[in-house]
Amino acid sequence: MKLQRYEGIRTIVGKTAGIEQAELTITNTDNREQKLQQNAIAQANGTEGIEPVADYEFQNDLSSSIAGAPDLVDLGNNSFNSEIIDGESATVFEFAEQTGLQLSTTDLISNDEYSISMLFELNNVNGFNKIFDFQDRTADSGLYNDPDGNLDFFNIASGNDGFEANKFVQVS
Repeated sequence: MKLQRYEGIRTIVGKTAGIEQAELTITNTDNREQKLQQNAIAQANGTEGIEPVADYEFQNDLSSSIAGAPDLVDLGNNSFNSEIIDGESATVFEFAEQTGLQLSTTDLISNDEYSISMLFELNNVNGFNKIFDFQDRTADSGLYNDPDGNLDFFNIASGNDGFEANKFVQVS
């Protein structure tokens, strides 16, 4: 999976159906290799004048470009690599199956109103690919790419816009 920064992104802010966990894990739990590239943006409260509270650019480190935001934690032995994205050379964070990144959201965002935006690529879209985990990998709930290639907020809602292997998609 790869993440990338956006200017003028459409932001979705909403409640997460009573989920109280204060850890966000961006992880791959179904044996699919993923790559991450530039900017997971966690934003809090409201829809006008939203200011990012964390901005991860993956420029050979896992720190936020916004002061005070915690570093991402590598949940495996993963690495940065170079890749061509939209005709431009870019640094990507690539992680293997059963690994990912974790962000402690304590004192960063509220537990029930925030948004996250990222651009990513999945190497394989067959089966379930967990994109976001909101409960520290203790439950199946979370945001997935489902076996039909659609976005699925497990047990809450699903979409019908398909993912393609090795092609960037933006999720906000």
